Amino acid sequence: RFVPDGLAPSTEYTVRIAADVSASADGVLASDYSWSFSTIQPAVARIEPADGTIWVEPDAHVLVTFNQPMERASVEAGLILRDSAGEEVPGSLSWSEDSTEATLIPGRPLDLGAEYEVVAEAGLRGSERGAMRSGRSARFTTVHPPELVGTTPEDGEGESRCCTLRLHYNNPMDPESFPGRVLIDGEPVGEGRLYVYDDEVVMWDVLEHSRTHTVRIAAGVRDRGGRALPASEFSFTVRPPDPRVHFTGAPFAIAPAGAEQVVAYDAAGVEEIRFRLYRISEEQAVTLLRRGFIDGWDEEGERVEFEPEGDPVREWTEPVDAGAPGPAATFLAGGGALGRGHYLVDASDPLAVHRAKLVVSVVDTTILTKLAHDQLLVWALDHASGEPVAGVEVRVGPAGGPPHADDQSARTDAGGLARFTIPPAPGSYWSPYGDYLAWIGGSRTGVAATWWDRQSSPYDLGVHIGGYYAGLRGHLYTDRPIYRPGESVLYRGVVRWDDDASYSLPAPDAALTLEVRDPRYDTLAVGSVELGELGSFAAELALPADAPTGAYRLTLTGAEGEYVTAASFRVAEFRVPEVEVEVAADPDHVAGGEIAVEATARFFFGGPVAGADVTWAAHSSPTYFRAEGYEGYSFSGERRPDAEPLRARGEARTGAHGSARFTVPAAVEEGAGTQLVTLSATVTALGGRVDTAEADIEALENADFGALITALAARVTA
Repeated sequence: RFVPDGLAPSTEYTVRIAADVSASADGVLASDYSWSFSTIQPAVARIEPADGTIWVEPDAHVLVTFNQPMERASVEAGLILRDSAGEEVPGSLSWSEDSTEATLIPGRPLDLGAEYEVVAEAGLRGSERGAMRSGRSARFTTVHPPELVGTTPEDGEGESRCCTLRLHYNNPMDPESFPGRVLIDGEPVGEGRLYVYDDEVVMWDVLEHSRTHTVRIAAGVRDRGGRALPASEFSFTVRPPDPRVHFTGAPFAIAPAGAEQVVAYDAAGVEEIRFRLYRISEEQAVTLLRRGFIDGWDEEGERVEFEPEGDPVREWTEPVDAGAPGPAATFLAGGGALGRGHYLVDASDPLAVHRAKLVVSVVDTTILTKLAHDQLLVWALDHASGEPVAGVEVRVGPAGGPPHADDQSARTDAGGLARFTIPPAPGSYWSPYGDYLAWIGGSRTGVAATWWDRQSSPYDLGVHIGGYYAGLRGHLYTDRPIYRPGESVLYRGVVRWDDDASYSLPAPDAALTLEVRDPRYDTLAVGSVELGELGSFAAELALPADAPTGAYRLTLTGAEGEYVTAASFRVAEFRVPEVEVEVAADPDHVAGGEIAVEATARFFFGGPVAGADVTWAAHSSPTYFRAEGYEGYSFSGERRPDAEPLRARGEARTGAHGSARFTVPAAVEEGAGTQLVTLSATVTALGGRVDTAEADIEALENADFGALITALAARVTA
């Protein structure tokens, strides 16, 4: 690798490698090799304000950044600011020290609400040579005189929605100018209700239904530039709430037998509610409970509704008290008690436009469930006494849809417990297994669903991963982690069926797909995988000669596209490392002292690297210090992430044994607290420079490595 001292811009260069250049491992160059390239021409890299910017303040300056130092006289003659009429705005230019940034300062404040254009004309010359081959321009608009341009609800609106108020301005506003200045019906909007988003002010939940509000904005609210607005006032009326009728809670309820059954409901926008009570069969109740809704949509997206058969066992109406706080309640039996069984309650306004349904199971048996991977426990208790119910038949079935062929039944033992073996089924994080419905019919009545009981979640057990799912698991790996373009990647995989940590060979016809994506996320190869008799496979991937450098990913998926396993490798232009470098230091130090560091370089084939140049650096970042037995105390002090991370740097040289020793100050800035110091060393050996361990692997592609680096972190405590 040849690193020139400096290349001039706007220049064509030719590079020639002479014939007979040799290397100990790579042979001899047979003939001259040469190529040419041109360096960058002058160009505008950035203009601020950028093209299309709005709300620019009238005292703004225009910053133009070039990609190289420029000839100042040329830029001063060809950098122009024009108004909307095309007239040039007089002003002056100031320059950065390296002549790459020119700041255009208008000679007068810009007009409010006006459009301007800054133009860097073609032909502006660089400080050394070359000129801009094309011009560059940007248009921007200054702020307008501040104005309240609209409100939501609008002034005079008679049927506005509840319950948010919005103020629309033509400029970004100053958030600090609004508190105490916005009053609704004479009361200032409370803290935490008003938010300013640039040119919009939003106040959440500050309006009430069926009420006329007057909003006054006192004088003194300001835009972002400090320009104040006069006072303003507007009024509107919020419409009544939309008519609604619904039961509180879920669409299913449990009520005890032998006592008056009460259900809670909520209604608005209607004067009275008509109730109808129907008796439904156990089969109908189980179907509704199993699918989890009364009226809704099935898995195919079709609308499904339930209408009870026969006449209602009771009908009644109740007036709605619009001023009563909270939900109301009604007695299902009108002063008595319903018998055991399942009922549907239908509630609606007199015209049945708005309607709600509720299934109520009147029970004498309480059912508790406990669901595990392949076992369901059902505990039956007498609702009145809490005593276990023995010898009663319990039926269970999977959630979803009509009765299943795999429904089961069992009788409770002396302790009221019934056990069921169930097939494992996937669930969700909070409910890792498939849900079940359990019910008791005949001489006793009870019903429960596993999703009603909270169960124990992974979070309760300190397991912060998803629920367990049986399926294919695999391991995929390549023969090495890094390749050159044009080489072949050998990879191998092993696949097993995982059933709760019990592993077996997958089915011989298991459908598996392997996809390879390159660093651009383009698909390089995709195909099916055939497993051998041991559930493994091996193959070869030929990389194109022009394969892009970077990280590649192999992903193995199942028949339904489910993830099985993955592996990755890198493609890079590189030379096999010849030298290994290690950095050693004591791990803990007190501020004010010194950290003694030793960097050692060794050839991989054996022997020290003597007389090599070493460049070292020390970076620090905030960390924590904990003393055993004093975990409740803090020794860290204030953290200052904005402090300069580079603490020290220097140079050294390895001795006869390949070691270089140097010291780093254990310095902590005042108030910075404990610091984690990362020490790194770069060794130049055999003409090849080695990057430090902190360098990202992306930056190492196409580099010529001469050694491998390890870095060590030391902690400095104040």
